[in-house]
Amino acid sequence: MAKACEKGRNTPLGQRIEQLTEAYVAVPTHTCSALERQVEPFFRAWTESLDYFRNHPEHCGLHRIPGDHLERAVCWALVRGQEPAERRTVILIHHYDTADIEDYGPLQAQAYAPRELARRMLERAACVPCPYAPDALADLASGDWMFGRGGCDMKAGGAIEMALLEKYAALQGFSGNLLMLALPDEENLSAGMRGATALLRDLKARFGLDYRLLLNTEPHMRADPATGTLYEGSVGKIMPLVYVKGQAAHVGQVFGGLNPILLLAEIVRRTELNPDFLEQAGAESTLPPVWLSMKDRKYHYDVSLPLAAGGYLSILTLEQPPAVHLEHLRAICQEAFSAVIARMNESHAVYQRRLGQEPQPLPWQPEVRTFDALQGAALAHSGAAYSAASRAMMAELQGQIAAKEIGFAEAGFRLIELALAHSGSSTPVVVIALSPPYYPSVSNRQMRAREMAQRAAGTRPGREPFLHLAGLGEALCAHARAAWGQDYRVQDFFTGLSDLSYAVYNLDPEAMAFTRSIMPLWGDIYSIPFELIRELSVPVINIGPWGKDFHKNTERVYLPDLCQRTPALIEEAIRFVFAQLPD
Repeated sequence: MAKACEKGRNTPLGQRIEQLTEAYVAVPTHTCSALERQVEPFFRAWTESLDYFRNHPEHCGLHRIPGDHLERAVCWALVRGQEPAERRTVILIHHYDTADIEDYGPLQAQAYAPRELARRMLERAACVPCPYAPDALADLASGDWMFGRGGCDMKAGGAIEMALLEKYAALQGFSGNLLMLALPDEENLSAGMRGATALLRDLKARFGLDYRLLLNTEPHMRADPATGTLYEGSVGKIMPLVYVKGQAAHVGQVFGGLNPILLLAEIVRRTELNPDFLEQAGAESTLPPVWLSMKDRKYHYDVSLPLAAGGYLSILTLEQPPAVHLEHLRAICQEAFSAVIARMNESHAVYQRRLGQEPQPLPWQPEVRTFDALQGAALAHSGAAYSAASRAMMAELQGQIAAKEIGFAEAGFRLIELALAHSGSSTPVVVIALSPPYYPSVSNRQMRAREMAQRAAGTRPGREPFLHLAGLGEALCAHARAAWGQDYRVQDFFTGLSDLSYAVYNLDPEAMAFTRSIMPLWGDIYSIPFELIRELSVPVINIGPWGKDFHKNTERVYLPDLCQRTPALIEEAIRFVFAQLPD
């Protein structure tokens, strides 16, 4: 493969990282499938190959995610420093699930074998027309990139963590602890990281650990090839459901009904890519909302308007709580409802005049409810009957989701329909709810500001972990410039969504309660362990290699980063943590 940066790749550590990456990629672990469990024998074989874990079998294991229908596990490994046992601990995390390989077409058999894949891709590149974009073709020809499913996103980061654990396990005089978590399901619902919080609590108690930093190794993209990025936080995401109940009518009596498709379409038109939803923090900004689904709730053909329609959209967040964005969405839905009624009245008036009739306004009035308000109405109207029906439906939906018969959004719509049926209301209405997954936004900067405010008010109990690690990102940037002449920048938010969202508690009780109340599936089907996150809340950073084309058949990771720069930056972060933080 590559000839560039051979010095870094030819070190024992660099060679080991490349070897581990190829071995890790060779294990198919498609997200949200039974294939994810194939990582378990790989992980066991790795730990059993090392003297450290053979001598300390209690320092590694598998943590089954409670209630997970695929029975997936968090794989964990702990390397402890010299005696007497040191409490200070750096947590290294990565996810092992990947996208599938359908997009590799005729090269699916090579998708998990980076060297063979590169050879076959070069052969195909000679075809006319070339199946690869010029940028990917140039990287393929350079030999400086490793191609293959999951290599970039993100088994390369996992291989770096594994190689570093091997190194520190063999060091004499290492003072500290490194805890690695290999997580399932990040690409879907982050069930791995949400389930790992209980494991972190248990390991903390069992070994007397003091968590000082949680370090993720997700890859980063570059607008400028000469500048890498470190992230001290992660963007948030909410996924609102919008359910529109109209009024059914025969198409021959269209003004006797209200078409929910028209109303949902108007809501989509007013929200899709709407810049009013943008959040900015410093030089960083979210992207505008995008709708991921919209369709009617009609399951067979007849000559009538559908009774309902529904859809869901993605809204990214930086600092605003979910309630702010949902109130904005509620106001837009109210405006859209009024606009649709006005349009219907205009058309109805023209129709009546052509029949020689005096125009009469239609009876519709705009009504928009959030799910918590709708649920309150259902309880007030139907009481125990609604409660019993809701419990029965929740159990049924849980089984259907586990069997992959329906998704979370469909389950949410059915619970909305159940609440509407028990609410006593029959008029058209728009209902807004939240669907999983929910990713809280987190950033070290926000948490440092909170600690500073608490210090100024004299209300800060104990130590201040986020303030103690102020300057970490800048120190790593300085190290990169001095060591390789490489520029890095620090950003507050990783914009690709990540498991870091469940490492820092950055909500107030009101926001937490609101999120629970407006999410129909909250409870047995989906939840976030907010109280555990509050207990374990720890500074975060993402230090990952440069990668390109995540989830595409040209997914690739930059070998000089993989084998040299990223592991060196992680080691520098570890040294910084143990040097800066007092006991």
